[in-house]
Amino acid sequence: MVKPRQMMKKHQNKDHHMFQYVCYENRISPSHLPDDQPIGNIDSIPFMIFLPTVQKQETLAEQLTLLVCQQWTKYVPALSWFKEHVPAQIQHKHMAGVKKKTNKVS
Repeated sequence: MVKPRQMMKKHQNKDHHMFQYVCYENRISPSHLPDDQPIGNIDSIPFMIFLPTVQKQETLAEQLTLLVCQQWTKYVPALSWFKEHVPAQIQHKHMAGVKKKTNKVS
């Protein structure tokens, strides 16, 4: 909003609207998922599929241990020496797609 010193008929308040539109490409594309129909029927899926397996529980415990170790090395000065032995990131199957630079569409 621009306000003139002397308000006159020719010098009124000016309201400038500026917009910036920015578009980015998807690094991890969801195009393999269908948009027109559901993947499955909720009534036919067994309840046990939602519970984690023993292997997934062990993986979760390992990842939580790693996250706790990262926080300890960051905030507890006596454990800062351990930082060089703790991995900086949890490895997963989408690492290659996430590491790519996001392209700006003009």
